[in-house]
Amino acid sequence: MRKYLRAPDREPVCTPRAARPSKLDAHKAFIRKRVTDTAPHRLPATVLLRELRARGYDGGITILKAFLAAERPVVAAPEIKRFETEPGYQAQIDWTPIRRGKDRLTAFVATLGFSRWSFVWFATDETFETLASAHERFFDAIGGTPKTILYDSEA
Repeated sequence: MRKYLRAPDREPVCTPRAARPSKLDAHKAFIRKRVTDTAPHRLPATVLLRELRARGYDGGITILKAFLAAERPVVAAPEIKRFETEPGYQAQIDWTPIRRGKDRLTAFVATLGFSRWSFVWFATDETFETLASAHERFFDAIGGTPKTILYDSEA
C-alpha cells in the first residue's frame, strides 16, 4: 500500500487468484450426469448428498447446492396467453368476500376486458336487488353497457 501512496500515478496491479481445489471436484461429472438423467424432474440436493457420501464425498451440502444452482437447467415459465377483447365488448363480474360473519361485507367487482379497468362496489348482501343496483352503478360509471358480460358461477 505504501508504494502506491508514494507514487500516485502508479496503477495497482491486480492478478486473479488461482482457483482452489474443491472437495466436489472429483464428483462433478457424476453430479452432472445425475442432473441430466433426472431432468426435467429436480433432484433434491439432500438425495444427491446421500449418494455422494456413499461415493466418498466428505464435503457439505452448501457447496453442493451452490454447484447445483449453476448446473440445473433453467425451466422457462409457461407462456401466458391473455384473453383479449375489443373495447366495449366484454366485462367480467364477480362477488368477493371482504368480511365474513355477523357483519358480512362483500364487494361487487366488474372488470372491463379490454382495458382491465375495474369497478368495485361494497354491499352487505348478494340479493338480486343488490346485484341489479350494483350493475346500474357500474353502467353509470363506464357511461354505457358492454356488449357481453361474463359472470363467475357465483354471480
